[in-house]
Amino acid sequence: MTGAEDEQVWNVICRQFHFSPSTTEFPSFQVPHPFVTYSTRDVKWKEIETVLSHILITLTDEGERIMALDWNHQGYWVDPRQPFERDEEGTWIIPALPDGDYSFFIARDFQWGYLGHPWEQSVTLFGENLMTAFEESGVFPDVIRRGERQMTFQPNESVSVYRQLLPRDDWKELVRIQLNQYSYPFEIKLLERPRNTKQQHEYEEWGVASHFIATETIQMERFLEGLTIPPMDMLSEESNTVLRIRKQRQDIVLVSNQEVTMHGVIYEELKDWGTEYENFFDAILPHATFPLEVVFCGRGTLDDEDSIHAMTLNDTNWQAVFEDRLLHLLNRKEITSGFLPTNYSKPSQRKLENFMTEFMLIIPYHFILTRDATGRFGMFDHFCTNEKIAHFGNTDDIQHA
Repeated sequence: MTGAEDEQVWNVICRQFHFSPSTTEFPSFQVPHPFVTYSTRDVKWKEIETVLSHILITLTDEGERIMALDWNHQGYWVDPRQPFERDEEGTWIIPALPDGDYSFFIARDFQWGYLGHPWEQSVTLFGENLMTAFEESGVFPDVIRRGERQMTFQPNESVSVYRQLLPRDDWKELVRIQLNQYSYPFEIKLLERPRNTKQQHEYEEWGVASHFIATETIQMERFLEGLTIPPMDMLSEESNTVLRIRKQRQDIVLVSNQEVTMHGVIYEELKDWGTEYENFFDAILPHATFPLEVVFCGRGTLDDEDSIHAMTLNDTNWQAVFEDRLLHLLNRKEITSGFLPTNYSKPSQRKLENFMTEFMLIIPYHFILTRDATGRFGMFDHFCTNEKIAHFGNTDDIQHA
């Protein structure tokens, strides 16, 4: 592993695992749930090396390399099927049991990890296959802590959805779905930004092109049918027109040239989750009525209009649809020349795990948006939902705390 690669990997670990080394405060990292932490007291290093070596082989394909990392020391790309370099004492150069510093063995796609803590004298495992393999081995007898999937709900929030993410730019239908959650009357304002005003959300300074009270559905429908708000790119700096719909002086929905902002949204927060994609669909699919429209945006990595892809799920097998429709993006030049550049030219090298790593949703302008047959929406991204899952539209039957 080059010095640049080692630095990049540790940057990801520090950000994604909130890594904070400490000799007294444990744990020093927040790994994805589910996880388990075992005590390494009274465990023999030779036995651990044998078991870990066997498990790493079962979890990897022929020729696949993993990351072997030692805090403040050079890291390595390791092929589990090849002999591991040893130190003068005969142990692995990156020890299976930490001997004075943190030692980690992590899949390149971060789907699983073996994290050794020297001062707690522990090993933390995440990734269900890795956890199951060690549980079956029985090599670690004592559990220090476990972490299961935990979810909390936060109602009555707001979310902004870029119009480019809406299939057919159907913002009017989203407005209708949002208004169906309330009762008439509504206050309607169509606002235009003055040329000298650059503050986007100080709408009191905007000009009023239209203002009325809608008291029934037919009145609202006539207004929407005759209304055009030209779309703008999500990266544009300024919107020129805003439709503002309020009830009792509270905003319900706002539509600009770039986005639709809805209030009364339910946020679902996953504490220390695993892969964003798996947990997103775990949250969305139980409530979905098929067919389910899915929009993926990789604008944070891909640099043209081909960064947005729409697809349809007819059942819960989202993985198969993603493999069919999105894995080709791994061959884009922005990927093969980017962070830890990898050549995905061979079909066998293009896997869903690689896709989820290269297009992590914590990267700005990476989005996933769903809409089911009843008008229920789900969304996850870094900016608009603040790394939480937003439920909006027809969400009457969601049970939340």
